[in-house]
Amino acid sequence: MNMRLSRPRRLMLATLFTCTGTLASVNTASLASGAMSPDCISWRISGICYWLLCTPFGCTVKTSVKVTHYIPEAVVSAYLNPGDNPWTEMSAVSATAGGAESLVSGGLAGVPAGGGRQEMKAPGMRKQNLHFYYGDAYGHPATSIIGGMVPGYSCRSAAAPFVPYFVSAMDSLAWRTGIPESFYPEALIPGKREIGNTFAGEMWGNVYPRSGFVTQTDSYKSAAVVLQRVADIITREGQLHVYNPLKGQRSPGYWPPDPVTENTGTNNHKWQRLSPQLSQSCAVFSDTGGQTAESGDYAWALWQPYSCCIPLLPVDISTIKFDDSRAKQCGFSVPTPQNFGYKGLVNDFDGRTAEVPVWWYLLHAMSKGTTQAMIASIPCGTQLRQLRFDVQNTKLRDPVVLQEVQDFANQCYSRAYFKLKNSNSQLSDATINSVGWIGSDYFLNTSGYYDYYTAMTPRSQWPYSSSRDSGYPDTGQGGYPSCKTWWSDGSNGLRKRVLANISDSTRIELQRQFPGSQWEEPALRWLVSPSNAEISGSGVTYMSGSADTTSGIGGSLSRFASTVGLGMKQVEALPGFDALKQALPMIQALLQMMIIIVIPVLMMFSAYEPKTIVTISFALFALQFITFWWALAGWLDDRLITILYSNLAEAGLASGQPIADFLSSPRDGWIMNLVLGMMYLVFPSFWVGMLSWAGVRIGGVMDAAMAAASKMPQQAGNEGAGQVTGAVKTVVSKGKS
Repeated sequence: MNMRLSRPRRLMLATLFTCTGTLASVNTASLASGAMSPDCISWRISGICYWLLCTPFGCTVKTSVKVTHYIPEAVVSAYLNPGDNPWTEMSAVSATAGGAESLVSGGLAGVPAGGGRQEMKAPGMRKQNLHFYYGDAYGHPATSIIGGMVPGYSCRSAAAPFVPYFVSAMDSLAWRTGIPESFYPEALIPGKREIGNTFAGEMWGNVYPRSGFVTQTDSYKSAAVVLQRVADIITREGQLHVYNPLKGQRSPGYWPPDPVTENTGTNNHKWQRLSPQLSQSCAVFSDTGGQTAESGDYAWALWQPYSCCIPLLPVDISTIKFDDSRAKQCGFSVPTPQNFGYKGLVNDFDGRTAEVPVWWYLLHAMSKGTTQAMIASIPCGTQLRQLRFDVQNTKLRDPVVLQEVQDFANQCYSRAYFKLKNSNSQLSDATINSVGWIGSDYFLNTSGYYDYYTAMTPRSQWPYSSSRDSGYPDTGQGGYPSCKTWWSDGSNGLRKRVLANISDSTRIELQRQFPGSQWEEPALRWLVSPSNAEISGSGVTYMSGSADTTSGIGGSLSRFASTVGLGMKQVEALPGFDALKQALPMIQALLQMMIIIVIPVLMMFSAYEPKTIVTISFALFALQFITFWWALAGWLDDRLITILYSNLAEAGLASGQPIADFLSSPRDGWIMNLVLGMMYLVFPSFWVGMLSWAGVRIGGVMDAAMAAASKMPQQAGNEGAGQVTGAVKTVVSKGKS
């Protein structure tokens, strides 16, 4: 069955669909995306700000950078009928205001509500091209985003999003009658306050009287005149209209724009077309290339220039707080810079103040806060590798004590070990592990060893005793105590004098790990070891596990080979990864210092493009966050060390105190070295690489987004209009069949 539509109905349907498709209304999302236009923002460095800072001790001059850029202040609309505001979310507000207008103007004779276009020719008169437009101005939804997009590099906006600054329906008396502005000199004197230039042939209309009536053949130009009038009203104070002034208050370091004035180029303001077609650039009236709206409804974004000084926050080294929260959380002490070797550096900068831009100040605070929060989530470790570093960096500084350790090894330990080896056919694992150092509990507590052997040279700490030292000559330089007394005596024992070389901080950390007096053996094992003796002095104390009783040429060669071998192992005795852990934070600080120093140069050469700001921000955050990876690696390292040496103890390959073996071990296995290298070097390298790549990519995306953000709503509108137009053609063609 063929249904035919009458011609009037076909025209009505076509008009309905066509109007719906070409209204090209805008919404808040498209307004926000369209505001990301580099051409409209026009960010630039415009000068230098000088600040005079005076104190009772004198005056100093501070400087900062002055920047200028445009901010979208308001969405200004011109439309023919109440409720037809092209801004979708505000059309309901306009319709409500239109209802109030009817109540106000309905009682005024000759002032009917409603608008529209009047194009008629009365007998004996010229054709009248009279247009009446409603005009609204609401705060741009992106005004705060652009105004505070990069703290420290953008000025704050005087406008507030969505705030109604002018609604013509609420100003119906002045907007419809033009009273009293019709009698102002600006409205009566030709050539005064005109948009365009009469003599140049591009006269668009008069700004005064600032009402909704415009005589103009072109609807685009007539709507532009209305918008210019609205902007002229809201950017001034004390106007005889019902409106909310949009005007910023000047303050030190902040210069809001002057009131909108026509024919001033882009120095004062500029417009961005929003409806019927979203533009990616800004211009001023009179411009060319604007699309005429079939509905007669238009919307523009008003952009005005702001200038401000980039705020700099003073940073004084004396006010910087030393962060010891992690130390308190895990119960260990960390010396403050003022009480450590950094005191001289702190004194060098004492009284000096650095000026930091807000953005980098906030970024540093955010990076530190995020990093510390993540570190706080990691269980407290025992800092075993740090503890070993501290222990193995303790040297026998007193050459007298160092020589006495060597004498004890030669006169007591070597003889006891030789007796043990020759009097037993087989030793248990516990015995082997115990007799591996000169303070062996086995030799001290087993009869016939340290209680039997005595010093072979006089010891000044003990006087000569004829009952004890019979058979030894009295040289007047001391007596010959037993090896057990020589080592363990509470007043003058070698054990006590060796332990005196341990610093207070290292002793406290050892006592945290080994309660009571258990901390002493791990420290002593390293202090009296051949490796530490070689590093501390120039002589070999003893070869662990063998008696130096060989004589002749073979014995001399053996001792020479042992001495050379021990010297070759000296490098291995230095805890490589322990030293690496100490060096990595220093390298991190140096890299941070380098980046911070070059930030101003990089920003200047990049013309302060967003891509550079984002990339540097990601790099600084990545570098700061490395601390978390090292904290995680330290915790995993503690767990691995505990597991490894505990398993060795269970297998009989370590002493009763597995961690003591780790503290006295000068080197790690290859597997541990690979794992540590992965945790301390590879993990952070991957992290920095990934985040730097993300920063570059996101920075590039931001640049591209700012250039193409307004394309998406425009393309969507064009496609939607095309689909609706196609549907209308289909309906009309079916009606003809």
